[in-house]
Amino acid sequence: MASIQVLIAGDQSIIWQGILAILETADDLTVVGKAIDYQQARSLAKEFQPDILLLASDFDGLSLIETAVTLCQQSPTTKVLIFGEDTCSGIELYKLIAQGVAGYILKTASADKVIAAVREVAQGMSIFTQEQLARAHRWRQEASKQWTSLTEREREILLLLAEGKSNKQIAKTLTISKNTVGTHIGNLLDKLNVSSRIEAAAWAWQHGLDEGNIFLVEMTSRKWWKRPDKDGGF
Repeated sequence: MASIQVLIAGDQSIIWQGILAILETADDLTVVGKAIDYQQARSLAKEFQPDILLLASDFDGLSLIETAVTLCQQSPTTKVLIFGEDTCSGIELYKLIAQGVAGYILKTASADKVIAAVREVAQGMSIFTQEQLARAHRWRQEASKQWTSLTEREREILLLLAEGKSNKQIAKTLTISKNTVGTHIGNLLDKLNVSSRIEAAAWAWQHGLDEGNIFLVEMTSRKWWKRPDKDGGF
């Protein structure tokens, strides 16, 4: 059986030294590299194409989601496993799941659990907990409810707000009056439970609408929030 190749992306703390020591006790796991910053992690991921990337939740002070996605682009077959404190919000968990991240290992996990988690992820399983999946699912339900409450016109205007357009520019783009634009904006602010056009634009950015990547309406027909079976996958 081939050894599972693991790349560690963490700092030089005692915790990570302990993780390295734990992984090295398993005969079927091989640590191929250890990155202490983002650039080194990119380089090593590209060079080794590891089976598993064990990524610190606070790695190099960067966005966890952006870091996970970018590093995976360096090695498309690598499965990402996050290690650290679970401080993710519902939307963050949802986006991690949507991007194919395999799960979390908490800092309090025992040595046996760390090794078992790496092995399970290498087999294609997801190890997000029921509570984490439920948290992401609750966020998706609420976000989807807000999105679907908007009329088609309100959605158009929300996207234009996210592009930074003024009421005058929106009116010209949609061939409607400025007063009509103002009315629609007032309605969508109420429906999204935000208090300003800036907050509405931030809601759109947060949900990926400005990139044409609408997380909240993806996977609506899949029971992705349930625990996977032994074959892995959601």
